[in-house]
Amino acid sequence: MTNVLIIADSIRSPDMRHAVPVAIGDPLTCELLKLHVERAFGEHGASADEFIVSRGAQTAVGHDMGSGPIGRDDVVLFDLFPRDRESGCS
Repeated sequence: MTNVLIIADSIRSPDMRHAVPVAIGDPLTCELLKLHVERAFGEHGASADEFIVSRGAQTAVGHDMGSGPIGRDDVVLFDLFPRDRESGCS
C-alpha cells in the first residue's frame, strides 16, 4: 500500500464534496493537489493566477511553485491566495 490513501484521507473536506479521487497506487503529486485546489476555488467563486503547493526540499526555496510526486515523509507547503471573482477581495 502506498501513502496515497493516507494523505488523501487527510485532505478530504468534512462533507466529502472535495474528496480527492485517487486510485490505489497512483502517486500523489503537487500537480494533483493543485488541480483540486483550483476546482475548490472555482466552486466557491474564487480564482488565483497562481499559488504554491510544494513538497520536501522545494518548501525551503522561496516561491518554488512545487512539482512532482509527494513522498511519504515529505512536508507539503500550501501558499494559497484566492481572490473572490465578484468582489475582487482576497
